Amino acid sequence: MLKKYLIASSVMFGLLAVLLPASVVAKELAACQAQTDVDRWCSVALMQLRPTQLAVGMLRVEDEVAKLGHKDNRSLQKYAKKKQIPVIIGPDGGFYLADRHHLSRALFDLGLERVPVKIIARLDNPATFWAEMRKNNWAYPFDERGRAIDPSALPRTLAQLKNDPYRSLAAYAQEHGAYDKADQAYFIEFAWAKYFANAMQWRAITRKNLPNAIDEAIQLACKPAAQALPGYKTHCQ
Repeated sequence: MLKKYLIASSVMFGLLAVLLPASVVAKELAACQAQTDVDRWCSVALMQLRPTQLAVGMLRVEDEVAKLGHKDNRSLQKYAKKKQIPVIIGPDGGFYLADRHHLSRALFDLGLERVPVKIIARLDNPATFWAEMRKNNWAYPFDERGRAIDPSALPRTLAQLKNDPYRSLAAYAQEHGAYDKADQAYFIEFAWAKYFANAMQWRAITRKNLPNAIDEAIQLACKPAAQALPGYKTHCQ
């Protein structure tokens, strides 16, 4: 009788683990605070995350949503922790993304409310905050054409991120071998996105014409004009 009770209890516990809402799962980590120690993990509402770049490639976000759409909330949080979403606490107590914008936006689109993040730094001086963010390659305050923008123009939420289709194209082109992921090169896909966009005269990139655009990007990656870009393949020379 006791054995049957233990088996039934185990089954019920397993069902509860699947059905528990995200808010319960998130409570396994303490909520992020302005005073949270550096190098600590904590849980933050996705609506609280502050982007540090203007745009993402929405085609890539859609891919991530499709890949993760079958996962439950607990599994999504485990996946996010495995990928490690790095956050800097700003002088205003805000939580600024240093990377993983595409993943964070995908999780937001999937309806996840909270996500585990790792606090990698705290910058307390508002006068030097953005300069330090740039120095550490934790922010990219530029538009899609590579022109500097005031950090105040950056989106305040993941929902406000703009779409840069050439940022998607650059990622697809890299996966198809157009260029290498250069070591110690930051924002490499933004550099290639700008190059491809200029070479293609900023024409629209859609899911429908994407295969042809990738083929063209692979050819453009071997042009002499691309030699100065990080990750340029020497076999093109």
